Amino acid sequence: MASGCITEQGECLLNLAGSTKQPAAYEEAIHRDEKRGDDRNAAVGRFWLGSVRLEQGHHQEALDAYEDAARAFTSLNEPSTVAQSWHQTGMAYQNAAAGKRRRMPTRKSLAIMVRLKECRRAGEHARANWGNYV
Repeated sequence: MASGCITEQGECLLNLAGSTKQPAAYEEAIHRDEKRGDDRNAAVGRFWLGSVRLEQGHHQEALDAYEDAARAFTSLNEPSTVAQSWHQTGMAYQNAAAGKRRRMPTRKSLAIMVRLKECRRAGEHARANWGNYV
């Protein structure tokens, strides 16, 4: 519960451009989540920490946070959030004026999203043709 409140505080601080307290709020929430064994909320905190670092222009720290989030979401088997993490990694490379390095994470994100869309289409097709037997 406390980590959720701290995460919400970080989100509010994110909306206050220029606040230096944002990273500390997310780092505290991540620490509390890890201590409780809440891997998913810790991964979400890492994702938001990356967003804060990106907003602050701390590109390497943003890259590190997004890549940590992508690894965590991969281990949690959450492909859509893995794709979002890779997309943000690409954005961090772009903002760091390393546009060529952006291609790999952007392609990873796109590949995951295409697979997810194909799975959804296959499921829709199966339901349309075979009803609830699938």
